[in-house]
Amino acid sequence: MKYLFIFVFLFSITSCNTSKTIVIKEKIIQNLETCLANGDCEIQLLPDSFLEFKKDEFNNYYPIISEGNNTVIIYTFTKKTDKSLQDNSYKELIYIQLKSPFKKINLKDKDLEKVQLFYGRLCFCKGESGYFPVEKGSFKITNLTKNSFDLEILFNTHKIPQLITEIKEHIILKSNSSN
Repeated sequence: MKYLFIFVFLFSITSCNTSKTIVIKEKIIQNLETCLANGDCEIQLLPDSFLEFKKDEFNNYYPIISEGNNTVIIYTFTKKTDKSLQDNSYKELIYIQLKSPFKKINLKDKDLEKVQLFYGRLCFCKGESGYFPVEKGSFKITNLTKNSFDLEILFNTHKIPQLITEIKEHIILKSNSSN
């Protein structure tokens, strides 16, 4: 009877414990409910990846994602536009790289470079398009459980106009194969 009590006690302690890290095992893509009314939002989590921003011959950044030991998160806002008009597409992206498994994190301003927080604006907007490192703002991952976390990003590039300056999402991890 004593061993049964110990077993039940240990089982209850371990079964109620929430994870303090998250390991992504496969690519996850989710459409997000909280988005600006004039667009669609999506988040991608890419496991076993490495994010690098390189510069082209004009000194403009562009992203390269390759195989690695990190998780890359890409938040995408796609503005609803008139498809009949040429060169009318508009997209904003946020790139983040986290060490795997990732943990609770809280960064501000200059420390944002630790997660390679980059903002991208892709449109036919001469001189107001491209990718930029985010140097002012905050980035948080909180409320980690085995299958979810809260993501909060507040930022402004002060370089080009932007629609997205704040992201507050509760991400529930589910594999694409179960959708």
